[in-house]
Amino acid sequence: MIVPVLLALSSAVAVPPAEPAVSLADVDQAIRAGRIEQAQLMIGRAIGAGAKGTQVDVILAELAEAQGKDEEALVRYRRLLMVAPDDASLSERAGIAALKLGKKYSRSVRSEKFTGAMLVPLSGCPWAAKCFAVAMT
Repeated sequence: MIVPVLLALSSAVAVPPAEPAVSLADVDQAIRAGRIEQAQLMIGRAIGAGAKGTQVDVILAELAEAQGKDEEALVRYRRLLMVAPDDASLSERAGIAALKLGKKYSRSVRSEKFTGAMLVPLSGCPWAAKCFAVAMT
């Protein structure tokens, strides 16, 4: 009689279910929606669960930019550009972070030389006066 009661109690004190795996796409969506604190928690869990690689690095750069940490974002984007120097999206984001910092972003990542740069308006931008990317020349 006591054994069935103990078994029932032991099954009632079950281990809570593990948290679901964090999708990096969900973290990216949280950043884009302005849910920065949620994105921080999610990326922390993802990294704790072993997520790594370029996609994580891009999200960390986007998170830094969303937090207003433009210097950190610029450093992260530059590191990413060393791996993927022809990635126009990364170059655009690095240029925007540099412009926010009041810096000229005209360094050619591949050659480590300074070259000319040209500001190019981005299409569909709601704040056209500030919405420029840097085109490498």
